[in-house]
Amino acid sequence: DSSSAPTSPHFSFGVQNGFFPTSPPTGKYVTFSTALVSPTSRVSVTLNSTDPNPFTPPIIDIACLKTTFDSFAIRAAIKVVLKFTSAPAWDVYILGSFADLAHTLEPSSDPDELNKRSDEYIRNTTTTTEHVVGTASKSARNASFGFIHPDLLVKGVEGLRVVDASVLPYVPSGHTQPLLCIYLRRAADLIKTRWATKIV
Repeated sequence: DSSSAPTSPHFSFGVQNGFFPTSPPTGKYVTFSTALVSPTSRVSVTLNSTDPNPFTPPIIDIACLKTTFDSFAIRAAIKVVLKFTSAPAWDVYILGSFADLAHTLEPSSDPDELNKRSDEYIRNTTTTTEHVVGTASKSARNASFGFIHPDLLVKGVEGLRVVDASVLPYVPSGHTQPLLCIYLRRAADLIKTRWATKIV
């Protein structure tokens, strides 16, 4: 179980008035977007060149749905949204599913066909969102993995500190913004203490 506690979520869903990412030319839409908040798939970042030019982009594999658990969790998230939107309160607001989702939900007597369509829909519509973390993961000072010391200084480099969500080793079971606000306050304290020590 990749969540942080027995009652922590594996996914969240949001509601947007409109069709995302791009609205069709006619009609009125509502979009329910699901997001894994405790994914088990792990991104990889690899240097693309030995050229020290900082504008040479790295090779980033976002690794969406690389694990069976993540695919299962997103499938469960979609089922929850479908159950939620089947409540009577939505009867006059939602008239039906649209495009690829409508095809995915077409009845079939073959359960394997339904699972195949569901997995295909998930793979064709999944992407990253604003909560990507861990590309410069923090770890214990003597750990053989990770790039950042607990005091947020880069291992093996003098005087370079990373202060953003890339140091979080895992996505928290929820949105990253509240945790990042706490982290930024801690970073500010560490930087102030370091400079105060140097001045003295």
